[in-house]
Parts: sequence; C-alpha cells; structure tokens
Amino acid sequence: MKNFTSRPYTGTADLQSMIALISARPAERATDFLSIVDLHQWLARPLVAANTQLWLDADDKLRGFVMFYAIYDETWFMAFEATITDSQRMLENAMLHWAVAHVQQASREQNKSLILRVNCRADYHARSACLQTHSFVQKPLYAVHMERSLNTPIPAPTLPPGFTIRAVTGEHEAEALAALHLAAFGTPYMTTESRLTWMRAPGYKPELDLVVEAPSGRLAAFCLGGISEQDNTLTGRKDGATDPIGVDPAYQRRGLARAL
Repeated sequence: MKNFTSRPYTGTADLQSMIALISARPAERATDFLSIVDLHQWLARPLVAANTQLWLDADDKLRGFVMFYAIYDETWFMAFEATITDSQRMLENAMLHWAVAHVQQASREQNKSLILRVNCRADYHARSACLQTHSFVQKPLYAVHMERSLNTPIPAPTLPPGFTIRAVTGEHEAEALAALHLAAFGTPYMTTESRLTWMRAPGYKPELDLVVEAPSGRLAAFCLGGISEQDNTLTGRKDGATDPIGVDPAYQRRGLARAL
C-alpha cells in the first residue's frame, strides 16, 4: 500500500512501539481490548508472536498492527489497531485484507475451513462498518462491563463450611488452574502455558489471583484480579478489575463466585 510497508513482529522493540500506539488512543477507548496488559500477555506466546504483522510509514514509524491472539482448532481470534489519521481507513482496509488472506492461506494449508473472529465495541460504528465491508457478520455475542465504587464497605465473604479463599501460591498451580478454567467454561482456550503467561506478565499481583479451595483440597473456583498502573495512567482513574471468574460445575450454586 502506498506510503506503508508491512513486516512480521520481531520482539521487544516492536512491543514498545505497539504499547505507544495503544497509548495514543482517544480517551474513550483508552482501555479497549487489546489493552497494554493484554499485549504483554499475548505476545509472550510464540504462536501469537509468529502471527503478528506490523504496518509502518515512510519514516519507519509504527502505524498499525494485526495480531491473532488466540488460535484454536477452526477459530482464529484477531485484534488490530491503527493510528488515528486521515489515512486510517485505508490502512485498516489493507490490514484486514492481509488478515483475511493470512487465515485463508492457513485454511488451505490445513485443508479445513477456518473462522476468523474479532471484537468490536457496540458504539465503535466506523470500525464495525469497516469490518462489514470485509464480509464480517455481527454475531449475538457480547461482553458486559460493570463497575462499583470501592469507597463503600464490602461485605465479608460467606462460604460453605470447610471452603476457604486463598491466593495462588505459585506457578506450580498453573496446571490445576488451567484445568479449573476448562471445567468452569468448557472451552479449550486456557492451557497451562497460557496460564503461565498471565502469571509472568508485568504487573501480575499474586495476592489478587484468588481461588476457593474445597475441604478436600481441590480447587473449586477462581477469580483473577489486577490493577493496571499503565491503564490508570492513561485514564487518570484508579481502577482494578476482576476477570475472569469461574466455578467448577461440581461446586456451582453454593455462593462461591459471590464470595470471591
């Protein structure tokens, strides 16, 4: 494309440029997915890094990127970012064209039909329109963001007898945590490797990585919390987050998620 070149992601220097690009978003989209925390987590995975493409201008400055942050069987999950300029739409179109062709090539190589998915805010109409021109179809899937003030008291958690809440004690629990995630959601998206990337990401706070332990010692539920200083610097807020939260089906409907 005129005035832009593209190349694969190569490492730490590129990561810093991607962080700078995200940091330049408009205030209302400062913490959209992918966030800075997400970038650190996903690019720590070799498969994601190998399927990330950058677009640079004539001065070799990063203007956009596409990354496939999760690849599972027939489904590829994509995120992309482009700098806000007059040529943004042209750049986005070029990036989406590359992304679709990339997955089509993988489909041919694997000899199976693949699905390409991407997230988009409901009120980001320009992005939604751009995706539709590339044959993306809106699906009835959504994520709800909720918040509460921490200035008012939080009730003490109530657990069934013998159950306890504790923090994760170290990386040796990653395999059990991945298995718990799989049991709670019934999806293959969390592996031991994936859980380790979360635990090794900058800003990870072990004291906010919580589990409920059953009387038998089995992990029954989990809730991963965090406070992103980088996101708070961008927004000027003092926010924390709890995501995801899940309960093993064998222990559901006992108030464990509410207690966490």
